[in-house]
Amino acid sequence: MLVFCDTEYNNLAQQMVDSKVYPGVKNTIQAQYVLNIIGGIIQFLGINLPSGPFPTFPCPSAGLRSESRPTDARMLLPGDFDLVCGMGDSMTAGLGADAITPATMLVEYRGTSYSIGSKSGVNTLPNSLRNLNPDLTGYAVGSGSAESDQARLNVAKSGAVAADLLQQVDLLEAKINDYGYEPDLWKHITIFIGGNDLCDSCNDLDKYSAANFEANIVAVLNKLKEKFQNVFVSLVSPPDVTIMKDANDKYLGGLLPLCSLIRQYVCPCATVNSTSDLQKAYLDVLHNIQNLPDYDTESFYVTVQPFLENIQLPRINGDVDMSYFAPDCFHWSRKSHSAAGLALWNNLIEPRGAKRTDWDVSETFKCPESPEYLS
Repeated sequence: MLVFCDTEYNNLAQQMVDSKVYPGVKNTIQAQYVLNIIGGIIQFLGINLPSGPFPTFPCPSAGLRSESRPTDARMLLPGDFDLVCGMGDSMTAGLGADAITPATMLVEYRGTSYSIGSKSGVNTLPNSLRNLNPDLTGYAVGSGSAESDQARLNVAKSGAVAADLLQQVDLLEAKINDYGYEPDLWKHITIFIGGNDLCDSCNDLDKYSAANFEANIVAVLNKLKEKFQNVFVSLVSPPDVTIMKDANDKYLGGLLPLCSLIRQYVCPCATVNSTSDLQKAYLDVLHNIQNLPDYDTESFYVTVQPFLENIQLPRINGDVDMSYFAPDCFHWSRKSHSAAGLALWNNLIEPRGAKRTDWDVSETFKCPESPEYLS
């Protein structure tokens, strides 16, 4: 297994601690341990970043963009969005999506992010939407922090929990003002949060209760509604993180269970049964919120995109297909981001009550048979 001892590696460990990307990493000793295990996974498993070919967007543009700018958030077509924005945690930040070393595991590859990236050849939501509106903007490019120019309107921060979203609204407002975007442009804001809450929930049941989760989501939606007009919010449901305990440990014939060795640091509560119950409570919260009349108006509309609610890990011959994961056995690889971007597109055009909740990484693009408003 790879072992690092130099100053640069110590700095990397401190970066991991400061970022709070892994709820179980509290000090540099634990961070160094996790980095060593990630190095071992890369050494023994090997990293092969899949560049595709991913499915090509097949939908004709006819009928998928309004002839004039809509005036009602409940009557939008996919091509009507002018700006895409992303809020949340490390998944939206694209942490480790293109990682091939322990150091790059801490890089935020925002251009690869499923909901807000624009990396060529990856089925991100913006790459699909740009087929319908070439003037779409706001999507992230390359890598960098939430404050970087490359991030554009991707203000997600690795390690974030639901209580951190209010600060992201402030950053989003500052960026939109800095770029000088017109207030009446239609904005699609993806919010994906809850994974870190669930991963640390067994250590503080009160802090991460469903009631507090609800209060945090309502607070951020109210602030978005106060700050912006012409907004369509997609709340992506958090998955049940306990499924990650099945991540493949068959390196060297099962003699080196590397994923299990770092799971207590990456997602400490993934092996606790109550975490699964809390995830279901979070889902109830989100579905109740989307039905509130304050979030069903001409200028501000909120809906749940549930493709992760009942997800199962992708498998090959019965074993978990680890090519869908970054070298920490938890975050998504480029392959997963591409599949998730496709699933988000499909959820967007599916009507409420008929949205797919059991994302299959092999699913293909759906195209509306006739113009249908997004929900």
